[in-house]
Amino acid sequence: SLNLRRLHTLTRRQLLLVSTRARTVKDRPWPYLINTSLIASLPLLVAGGSAALITLIVGAPGLGGPSTAPTALTLLTTLCVLTGQALTYSEVVDEIGIIKREFRVGVGAVQVLTAKWLVYAMIAVVQAGLITLVASLVPNWAPHQSIIFGPGFDLFLSLAALTVAAMTLGLLVSSLAYKLEQAVALITVTSIAQIALNGITTDLSKPSISSILAEVLPDRWGVSAVASSTNLRGMSKGHVTQ
Repeated sequence: SLNLRRLHTLTRRQLLLVSTRARTVKDRPWPYLINTSLIASLPLLVAGGSAALITLIVGAPGLGGPSTAPTALTLLTTLCVLTGQALTYSEVVDEIGIIKREFRVGVGAVQVLTAKWLVYAMIAVVQAGLITLVASLVPNWAPHQSIIFGPGFDLFLSLAALTVAAMTLGLLVSSLAYKLEQAVALITVTSIAQIALNGITTDLSKPSISSILAEVLPDRWGVSAVASSTNLRGMSKGHVTQ
């Protein structure tokens, strides 16, 4: 159908827009080439580097020990939230003029947002995969238990779902903001709220306004997913509230 073809075209265009950040010109000096490559790969560098820093700070047994699991879980899920939101919080507000012009010629805003979501969802999954890989490569740091596919893959599925959800929230914030400054302020508030209400830093076991608000935040569900799939709740009973 026409809508599917248009969505396909928009998705390809968004992929090209993302890939242009890594494009280089042959006659450019090598420092420029290195700089553009670093900018293009920055989201992955931040995800992988931060994951390595988390494993260094927490140390073994990381997600595999009752004393270190709550801290490791909090830091990993926070990393997924921050890197996911960072992908898209400025994406729409920066291009609102282009989106409005395209809307006048028949390109729906929903289609544009869907194309952006599809592309950045793929990037978010890659980020989660890199975070999981770093955590799994550190000896005795990854979880030792799982429910379905194994500790490593279960951890990846949970972190990937969380990162995609955080990316989606960032896209929503960018769609609601009128200026980039507003998007920055909103994304800061949502980040703080998610860290404070993730179920580890705050006791959400009793009904309250905080527990109700936490139910609509991605980090709360991400913490629950990782804790359940790797049996961290049983290992760290009393720290992770479900």
